Amino acid sequence: MEANLCSCDESFDLAAGNFNILFVRITVLAAICLTQAFMMWKFINFQLRRWREHAQAQTLKKKQVPSKSKSKKDKANGVNGVNSHGADSPRARKEKSS
Repeated sequence: MEANLCSCDESFDLAAGNFNILFVRITVLAAICLTQAFMMWKFINFQLRRWREHAQAQTLKKKQVPSKSKSKKDKANGVNGVNSHGADSPRARKEKSS
């Protein structure tokens, strides 16, 4: 008695459309694996390129720090001498009750 998982005929028959032989199965599996490996390679390289560009943009931003420092008067008065006191905040402030 032969222990075979497939009870079908495993001979290559082009007329009947029977391609279920070991060689074809392994070839198709290899093609799928190579396609997946190629797509993964492209994806990893794309993500690495994006990561490098982002890191480079971050270092350029750090290098462009303004050389002038604000005086105490400018810091106390806010931006350009206008102190908003949180008026431009999107969140409503709670009123203080005394």
